Amino acid sequence: MKTDKHIRSYVKQIIKEKDKARIEELIYELLELKEQPPLPEKCQLINIDSSLEFVLFNDICFATADRCDTLITVWRNNKEELFLYGSNIGELDKFLERYGFLRVHESYLINPNSIARHVKELNKLVMISGSLVPVSKPHRAVVAALFPVIKAPSRKLLRRAS
Repeated sequence: MKTDKHIRSYVKQIIKEKDKARIEELIYELLELKEQPPLPEKCQLINIDSSLEFVLFNDICFATADRCDTLITVWRNNKEELFLYGSNIGELDKFLERYGFLRVHESYLINPNSIARHVKELNKLVMISGSLVPVSKPHRAVVAALFPVIKAPSRKLLRRAS
């Protein structure tokens, strides 16, 4: 079983890498590395109104640093709910990385399954909740690798086909 050090090493390589093919290769290796026994599907979080609730990890959309605490945005029943995590975003990152969450900014951690769109020109992600999440320069390569580029066929190919 590989350690968190190995995973972090892969992530650092992905961030520094310039070649898109190598980035994809590293991501696939990282995903294979992260195959582990099943993890719990839900956790207990404190709602903004101070009540405790169980939340599915898949329902977590993103997390935002808020001084020493972290605000977690959950998308369920077609509405956004806010929860408070009583530690900094770095601690949450260490915990959620095994669930496939990614750090895309110093202050943001996202669930890649909750991305609706990538607005590359603005360096932002549109989440399924409609919220915009910034992508900082060191994390752009990883985010770009999540969205394979499909090139349109050339006109010559279209003419030959018809």
